[in-house]
Amino acid sequence: MPSSPDILIESLAYHGAGVGHLPDKRVVFVEDTVPGDRVRIDVIDNHERYARATIRELLVASEHRIDPLCIYHDSCGGCPWQHVTYAQQCVWKQRIVTEALRRIGAAQNPEQLVEELIKAPRSWGYRNKIELGAQTVDRNLKLGFNGRHGENFVPVDSCHLLPRSLHDVPRSITGALTYVCREVIPDLVRVNIRVSEQTHDVELSLWTKPCRISRQLVARILNDILRATSITRVIIDGTIKERNVKQIEVLAGRGYWREMLDGRYMKLSAPSFYQVNSPGAQILVESVLELLERASLGKLDRVLDLYAGAGTFTLPLAARYHNVCAVESYGPSIRDLRRNLSDNNLEAKVVGGDVARELAGLGAFEAVVIDPPRSGLSPQACSALISAQPRAIVYVSCDPTTLARDIRTFTNNGYQLVAVYPVDLFPQTYHVECVSLLTRTQRKETIVVKKPPNRATLAQPTTSQQRSKYAKLPR
Repeated sequence: MPSSPDILIESLAYHGAGVGHLPDKRVVFVEDTVPGDRVRIDVIDNHERYARATIRELLVASEHRIDPLCIYHDSCGGCPWQHVTYAQQCVWKQRIVTEALRRIGAAQNPEQLVEELIKAPRSWGYRNKIELGAQTVDRNLKLGFNGRHGENFVPVDSCHLLPRSLHDVPRSITGALTYVCREVIPDLVRVNIRVSEQTHDVELSLWTKPCRISRQLVARILNDILRATSITRVIIDGTIKERNVKQIEVLAGRGYWREMLDGRYMKLSAPSFYQVNSPGAQILVESVLELLERASLGKLDRVLDLYAGAGTFTLPLAARYHNVCAVESYGPSIRDLRRNLSDNNLEAKVVGGDVARELAGLGAFEAVVIDPPRSGLSPQACSALISAQPRAIVYVSCDPTTLARDIRTFTNNGYQLVAVYPVDLFPQTYHVECVSLLTRTQRKETIVVKKPPNRATLAQPTTSQQRSKYAKLPR
């Protein structure tokens, strides 16, 4: 085989790389390529059935290739598909979901089960949150993101994923935080920025190791740079990945971030999870409620919301169903969930604890909504859920591979996959959110379900009481 073969890029894979074939027929993954590119490559990682390579020379550019918008594209790991036209991103996200269900989920007819991808109205400026790592170099603070594959650290001055008016926030706050770190907070680990275009809230949260600080000084310095509605300090014990929060200190403002969802205010503390695409969160809520209706279950007396977080799905479910129970294990989210229910005059039982452990004691229920971490359900959680035998499971997932794995477990244990709604919450990346419906059946025949209304783009989110006709993206 030539040391630098010429190959044609045929497709895009989950995790972002372009896919082609070497002269010996092995699959090769090449980063920064687009279907239709012809490239000369250098193989950097050889395996028996596949290889990984880098581009030595772009011989023929695909018609779907564009110039990246961001100057950090070559090093930052945040937006690996920004050299691909948005239309092509949508095409390959649809195929990634379908192929994951076929290969991993063992679905026999995934093309019929997967609805048209709901595309984003904006391919840039769509995020309500960014998380910036913090490093000190020669006594100067640098804010940035992880590099590709999680390696290295890439300092940044701007981020095009934030709304346009806040693109340059990283540069704006770096100088002030450099002084803060030198004089007040020596152990700054991360800086989170949250913004809402609906409530106009801006929250700045500083994640630090335990140490004494002057709260008033820090608040005054940062407020001079960024007019935030909330400035908080999150004190952690251990690594940032462990998210072991010891305390949340309010330095200035409300001490929480507000967003509108399904016509209701939600209040979230800095550690609590919320979908980073606010219009997308509304579409997910609409999709969950719609799939519960599609299940043709009649009246639902009891609905469970597992991995409930701060209430993204619990609140709309509590507004619609009489008996709702939410299970969440993360302390800050549990507190936010209870506050959000109370503020919106809604009732739901809130159970704090691990899903696999708590399910056995929750009694019978007709339907369950689950939105687990990217890693999907644990074997213990899958087993507990199957043993509980709900009539319908609505599964929200941000990873098609773990979703397909768990769907296969359910379909091997008395459930049938009815529909999958893919939603593009993450333009410029290979990530895609999915909302899936499984119903319990003891027989093999196809379940007859009501055809949903045409799907909507994220451009015009609707309330659960006023869902508009949805516009499909052409295949």
